[in-house]
Amino acid sequence: MSTRRHTPMRTTTITALLLLTVLAACGPASVDGSTTLPPVSVTTRSTQPPTETTGPEPTGPEAALADAKARWAAAGLDTYQFVYENDCGECDPGWAAPRSVVVWDSASFDGDRTDVDITDLFERIAGALTEGSDVEVAYDPELGFPVEIWIDREARAYDGGTHLLVHQFTQGLPGNSVSLADLESARERWASARPAAYEFRTDIMCDCPWDTTMWALIDGERVVDWRVEWIRQDGALNPAPSTIEQLFEDLHDLISSGEVAEAGARITGTASYHPEMGYPTWIGLDIEILDPGSELAVLAPRVVVSIRDLQPQDVAASQHAGAVERWAQSGPGDYRYELTVHDIVEASFGPPHHVTVRDDEVISVTVDGAEVDADSVPAYAIDDLFAQIDIWRADGWNIDVLYDRRLGHPVLVTGRNGDGSIVFSIDRLTPG
Repeated sequence: MSTRRHTPMRTTTITALLLLTVLAACGPASVDGSTTLPPVSVTTRSTQPPTETTGPEPTGPEAALADAKARWAAAGLDTYQFVYENDCGECDPGWAAPRSVVVWDSASFDGDRTDVDITDLFERIAGALTEGSDVEVAYDPELGFPVEIWIDREARAYDGGTHLLVHQFTQGLPGNSVSLADLESARERWASARPAAYEFRTDIMCDCPWDTTMWALIDGERVVDWRVEWIRQDGALNPAPSTIEQLFEDLHDLISSGEVAEAGARITGTASYHPEMGYPTWIGLDIEILDPGSELAVLAPRVVVSIRDLQPQDVAASQHAGAVERWAQSGPGDYRYELTVHDIVEASFGPPHHVTVRDDEVISVTVDGAEVDADSVPAYAIDDLFAQIDIWRADGWNIDVLYDRRLGHPVLVTGRNGDGSIVFSIDRLTPG
């Protein structure tokens, strides 16, 4: 990569409409209360019978599994929540991180789209036993669900085997019944604690084409970058990003309409908010249509919206890193572009300079077909321009950059320090 330095010259939303559209495609639901259970377990192995049970003592791992499944079936739980952990050793940390799972009327709501529930864990244990694997399981003595699963523990030392954990099992849905009072209290917490810039993920979960996970980067009240990370149906209308302030507004409008009998619908469900920062971590809504002639009659009964992975950010650094990654993945090695240098003092701009890059090196700069000195203007290969932006910032320049959303290359660069300023734009970048 070239290290040439150029001397500077002197000088989003998840709207209420989206929520209503999503709601119109989702399935029926009900809401239960919430009771915390004690974390007690019983261990069984394929090599020895369990030593603790609440019924007749099983004679082996298959019998222990059958006994646990019977206790689970007798409990009749179809709405509950737990923290699920796949302790997979040297695997991607994202897979190993504990994740919150909510099962609502037997439907699993998990932003990581694992769709795991207690029945799935029972099936995994049964499959491992059928395959002849060494299986060790600790079951909850009252309800029977697995709290710890080892499959081929000896292989675990060589990054093999499986170790699954279930923590914080709780009956019912997260939070309390939805109310405007709780919503407003959470909004006040967010207003006082929110970072100036932040990134987060929004999960919209329902049995519909708009079942979606979005990532967004927010600076102040602006969405400055975003992407759809997962969507159930390819080709579906992508939802728009939203600041958390806008999400609060949308939820207020939606819940308000459901509290007014004349609106023709009743909205119930539960909501949970971050205890310190106030942003919604779970909003689970049921819609009951009271008047088939109401404009709200298009709404269907269920949607879940949650926010996770919220982190304060250095927006400039985060945008720059994302743009560098997009260019590395999609940018061509040979390309041409038009460079326009702007004079902010005279409020004018010069003629376009046609820059040609081969093998990531600038080989020519022309104006109206005539060759000009490449060092007279900020003509860079894109990789070199990324590096130069870092150099300017390290030298104390205040640099703002707009990046191409698809390829990542800078399209407008503005910079200033105590001695001068620089402004230039890159247009019509084409391969070849």
